[in-house]
Amino acid sequence: MEFGLSRYGQPVTHLFPTSTGGLVAEGDLYSRFIGFVNALGLDPGLDIHGLRRSYATHMQTVYGYDAKFISMQLGHAHEATTTIYTLPSPDFAASEMERVLSKDLLRSKGKLLLKPARNQGRASR
Repeated sequence: MEFGLSRYGQPVTHLFPTSTGGLVAEGDLYSRFIGFVNALGLDPGLDIHGLRRSYATHMQTVYGYDAKFISMQLGHAHEATTTIYTLPSPDFAASEMERVLSKDLLRSKGKLLLKPARNQGRASR
């Protein structure tokens, strides 16, 4: 806002000001967004809030930004609120599990591949 909206004067208090100093109506934002969704052939259920969730998820899971930083960007008072937004995709979850398990396997120098020894005696009661 500091750099992109400076032509509207200081302080900038609204993210979507009009050239006359008013605000773009919420209905206008929504209808333009739906128009873009349709024109691009995106999922009809996509909404503006979905983009916010997607942004938060990508910032944390793909780019590794700290949850506190993302919380601050989203204006959340608590990081726990942000965790609601950051739902990794199944592809990301699978690749992350593979990365972690591969790292652990390499660190174990193959010991994780060995079958655990079975107790040959009777179980004590």
